[in-house]
Amino acid sequence: MNKRTELPYELVSDHICLCGEGPLWDSLHKHLYWIDIVQGEINCYLPENKQIRHFNTGQKIGAIALSESGNLIAALKDGIYKIDFAGATMVKLFDPDPISPTTDSMTGNATLREGFG
Repeated sequence: MNKRTELPYELVSDHICLCGEGPLWDSLHKHLYWIDIVQGEINCYLPENKQIRHFNTGQKIGAIALSESGNLIAALKDGIYKIDFAGATMVKLFDPDPISPTTDSMTGNATLREGFG
């Protein structure tokens, strides 16, 4: 017999995403990140002060991962970027195919063993 356990939850934002995906918990800084694929937005919830911050990348986004430096790595429509959320900057690290405008890098995932790929 399966017994369902009800876990407590709390609504932390009424922010509406067109296509919200990819929740990512930063256990070191205690931040919860998620993306809006269509709007190209990275969102961050800071539980310590109950603030939500937003970073607009200006293009569609497929995935994010945490880097060792504390920045985010993001798979965007035209390449892989380092995102400094606090400093509101982004730097392109890799372009999957600079010759072909139809290639994108929006598919990605992150694991502790294998990294971002």
